[in-house]
Amino acid sequence: MRSLFPLAFGSILVCCSVLSAAEDLRSGCKPGTKMARFPVKAATGPERGKTLCYVCKSGVKPGVFVFTRKLTPDLVRVVKTLDEQIRGGEGEARDSQERGAVVVLLDDNTRANVKRLESLATKERIQIPLAVNARGKTDPPYELNPQVLHTFVFYKDRAVVKSLAFNTIDARDFRAVAKATQTTFGR
Repeated sequence: MRSLFPLAFGSILVCCSVLSAAEDLRSGCKPGTKMARFPVKAATGPERGKTLCYVCKSGVKPGVFVFTRKLTPDLVRVVKTLDEQIRGGEGEARDSQERGAVVVLLDDNTRANVKRLESLATKERIQIPLAVNARGKTDPPYELNPQVLHTFVFYKDRAVVKSLAFNTIDARDFRAVAKATQTTFGR
């Protein structure tokens, strides 16, 4: 009778490799990297319908870009919380649009995608500007990993402070985004 040890050991190695790969998920520029300009087409906010560069618009103010390849329920929950955290809570009149926060859908710059973002902002009461990449599916110059669904790039004084990468967002990831937001925006 053959031993099952090699099969069991091999299964453990495969599982450990998968866990290790998830922990090593990387996307976005390293801290200290200067933020490059890139055009987006605003789907919501005061710049709605315009093509602009939010990096240029925000100047040296702190900011965060959320690059996503897919609008998922876990991402929407994080964006809603991020929006509230940047504004300082529901009652405060801080404008997240003036604080350099924007969500960019990395998909074709189509009217259908703009409509999806408009609908999402209305339904979920998201004030952070939502936009599509003006260059379509071409990734912005932020070292985004094509295998990663969601990349958060936090910056201050036009330099990256932290990049976070997720394919799904669990409670631990949610806390990491909240901590990076607090560090970047001072709230």
